Amino acid sequence: MEEMVEGIIVASVVEPISDTDMKAGFITVKTSEDDYVKLEVGSYTTFASLQEGERVLVQAETLGSTGVIYAKSVILAERSAK
Repeated sequence: MEEMVEGIIVASVVEPISDTDMKAGFITVKTSEDDYVKLEVGSYTTFASLQEGERVLVQAETLGSTGVIYAKSVILAERSAK
């Protein structure tokens, strides 16, 4: 099932795959409802940033019945006015 997750990256554990621009690992996003969503990042994930503190919009998909949520794309969300 496909879903959108918006929030701030509060944890990022990703490593480069060999000597490519691709990365693999996990990010955790804190939503405006104070939920924490752990998302797998892999070779098929496109991303603008995976850095902690960035506000992002993630297009994600649950992988079958595994419960693993895979990030298909991670884009920067517009920053809210402070």
